[in-house]
Amino acid sequence: MGVVYQQGQELDETDLKVIFTDRLGDALSLLVRYSIYYEDTDGWVSLEDQYRQDPEEESTGKYWVDWEIPVGQTLGCYQIRWDFRKTTSNPWAQKRINFQIVIYPTNTIRTAELTDITGTPIVIIM
Repeated sequence: MGVVYQQGQELDETDLKVIFTDRLGDALSLLVRYSIYYEDTDGWVSLEDQYRQDPEEESTGKYWVDWEIPVGQTLGCYQIRWDFRKTTSNPWAQKRINFQIVIYPTNTIRTAELTDITGTPIVIIM
């Protein structure tokens, strides 16, 4: 899974987003809503507090989730479901995007090499 976030991270317009354009690349004006689910042993479970009829939007047809992932949020696989339609008389269509919430160890040790002293390692503790 390529999209990974961690507890305490604040998501913005660069993260969980969807862009609606026509074939010419012009922004589409649509009715958009989203809901977020996590994968449990019994299947997908809705995060009822993460359902919006009016996600953040730019005039470019770009919609995104403005969400600060709580510390303590359940770790694992998640899915955002973008529902969209042109008018209220049209049926809803859906785009699903999977992502994960993980927690990185606070004492991760990584090594790198100083550029001005070749062969001298430096330890970075995060």
